[in-house]
Amino acid sequence: MHPILFEIFGYQVRSYSMAMATGFVVGILLLRRRAVYEQFDVNFVLNSALLTIFGTILGGRALFVITTWGERFADKPWYEIFKVWEGGLVFYGGFFGSILFVCLYAVVKRQNVLALMDLFAPYAGLGLAIHRPFGCFMNGCCFGAPTGMPWGVHYPVDAYATKFYGIGQALHPTQLYMGLNGLFLFLVLRWYRDKKRSHGEVFGLLLSIYAINRFIIEFFRGDKIRGFVTGDAVWGLLVFIVGLTVFLLAKKLANKPLRNAGWLVILVGVVLAYLSLYSDTIHAGAETPFSTSQFIGFYTLAAGLTIFLNARLFGPPIQPEYGQPLAPGTLVEKVEAQAEAVAE
Repeated sequence: MHPILFEIFGYQVRSYSMAMATGFVVGILLLRRRAVYEQFDVNFVLNSALLTIFGTILGGRALFVITTWGERFADKPWYEIFKVWEGGLVFYGGFFGSILFVCLYAVVKRQNVLALMDLFAPYAGLGLAIHRPFGCFMNGCCFGAPTGMPWGVHYPVDAYATKFYGIGQALHPTQLYMGLNGLFLFLVLRWYRDKKRSHGEVFGLLLSIYAINRFIIEFFRGDKIRGFVTGDAVWGLLVFIVGLTVFLLAKKLANKPLRNAGWLVILVGVVLAYLSLYSDTIHAGAETPFSTSQFIGFYTLAAGLTIFLNARLFGPPIQPEYGQPLAPGTLVEKVEAQAEAVAE
């Protein structure tokens, strides 16, 4: 555990922040190299990558504030929610925040959203592989539950984990588990992207595999700021799954009204999920054994499988030039031609 790497001019450079920055830098360098092989303009991809940074911070902070409002922010001044430097980011919030920013940018620029998500997907895993071991592990956060396994780790006396579980107690190195999960994602998605049939498959696999592995790792987490989900939240999940089922059925039947109905049901399920995050203070439902992250993971898995199946079964085949270097200016000309065709 080494939360502070060094000081420069009185400013502390923390391992958590440095690991996050390193993950972004490495990912951006690889994205820049890969972009031309997936028929994207490099400048567009670099702009999208910068948006992931803002989306990660804003989304991660927003979900942290939502899920810990009662115990951390309810009785404090409103501006406390902006003090990101004091800690408090949730992965799922940052993950979906970055996706939202990039998708909106792609829509504005009239680019293929699913193709762009496939491009980014493997490097999301790589970012986790860098940040979790070198950021979370060295920072001492996201620690695991007590264990008797030989790979259990002991934290320093002044660490929060030691204060919580006592001196001499070995804990699961869940930060390393999550880092290995990220490396596994990177390798699998890097392999699969050259075998996909349609855009969206790699992104769907990212959501699905991460949700499953994170669900398992959560059982070994020991930090108690996990949140919990009550029984009433299950209704929102069921509504969400029904909406996804209706959407896939509508795609098979080529029924646009039914597809729109599916989107509406999906939206209702998302709203119910949002409200369920407050279930510990608003509702009186029985507590389930699942954490907030695991509950969000249920939604993530359902969405990931739907995106994958939709792309695999109904998506158009990828263009023949996929995987070949893109000539300079090709994308600009293609976009301008599409714009002219729409205008006509």
